[in-house]
Amino acid sequence: MKYGKKTCEWLAKDAPKIVKITYCEKNKFKDHCFKTCTSCGNSKLTEPLQVEKPNDGKMVDCAQNDKSDQKKKCKLDWFKNVCVLSCPTPVCGPTEPLQVEKPDKSEAYYYCAQENKHYQKKKCAKDWFRKLCVISCCEEQNNTECNVLTEPSYVEKPDGNGKKVDCNKSKKSDQKDKCSKNWFREVCSKSCCAVGFPPVVKDPKCEVLTEPSYVEKPDGNGKKVDCIQSKRSDQKDKCSKNWFREVCSKSCCAVGFPPVVKDPKCEVLTEPTKVEKPDGSGKKVDCNQSERSDQKDKCSKNWFREVCSKSCCAIGISPVVKESNVKS
Repeated sequence: MKYGKKTCEWLAKDAPKIVKITYCEKNKFKDHCFKTCTSCGNSKLTEPLQVEKPNDGKMVDCAQNDKSDQKKKCKLDWFKNVCVLSCPTPVCGPTEPLQVEKPDKSEAYYYCAQENKHYQKKKCAKDWFRKLCVISCCEEQNNTECNVLTEPSYVEKPDGNGKKVDCNKSKKSDQKDKCSKNWFREVCSKSCCAVGFPPVVKDPKCEVLTEPSYVEKPDGNGKKVDCIQSKRSDQKDKCSKNWFREVCSKSCCAVGFPPVVKDPKCEVLTEPTKVEKPDGSGKKVDCNQSERSDQKDKCSKNWFREVCSKSCCAIGISPVVKESNVKS
C-alpha cells in the first residue's frame, strides 16, 4: 500500500508534534514516511549535495564516487554530521521500513529483508538501499561473531551416497532447513551462525563411542534404519527406543540420550522374537517393543514376561520364576 508524498511532507513540515508522533507510531505511515518518522539518531534524514571543508572553505561532495573515499570521509566529524545519508549508520538499527522506494521515479518498492541471499547482497551494495535498510544490510555485512568461523564449500551427506550439499544456500528458508540438521550445522558452522544457529559443541564422552551406519529393526522384517537421522526431531524419536539407542549410541549421545548399559544377568537370558497372546486369538506380539512405555506395559503381564525374559530384564523387570522351579 502506498501513501502520497504530500502526507509525508505534511507530517514533516506542518503537522503538530503530537500528531506526527501519533501517525508515526502506525506502521503504515512509519514504513512509507521513513525519513520523516525515524532518522537512526538524527532529527532529519536529509543532507546537502556538498559540505564545506573547515579551514580552507573547499566544498566536498557528500556522495563520493569511490567507496574507499566515502569511508575515509565518513570518519571525519565535520563530514558525517552533515552528510547523514551518505554516511551509513555504524550499528545495526535502530529500525528500518518494511519496504523502500527506488529513487529513480519508477515508484518501484523493494523489501528490506530479501528472501534470496544473493539478491540481499546485491541490494545492500546499493547506497540508497543500504542507508534505509540498516538492519537487513548490517546483518549481511557485520556479523563478527560468525565471521571468525570457517567452513568448507560443501558437506557430504551422511547417508553414504556420496552426495555433497552447498554450505551456503541461496535461500534463507533453505539455509534454516539445512541448519536444523546436526550433520550439516557441525560442518557448515559459519553459514548456520549467520541465520541464528549456534555451532555444534561436541561432547567428549560421545566422541569416544562408535556405531555402525545402520541398525536393523527388531520386528523381524529386515528393514534397516540410519543411525544418523537428518532431522533432530527424528533423531530424538528414534533414540527414545532402546533397540535403536543400544546400537546407535554415538548419535543418540549427541542429542542427550545416554548409552544403554547392558546388565550381565540379562545378557545370559534368551527369548524368541515373538510371543503368542494367551487369549486364544493366535495373535503374536514382539518381545522387543519399540517404545519403552509399551515395553513396560507388556512386561507387567506374566504371560509376556515369562517368555520375553531378556527384553523385560533390560528395563529392570525380573524374569518370572515358576513355582515348579522353586526349591522347597
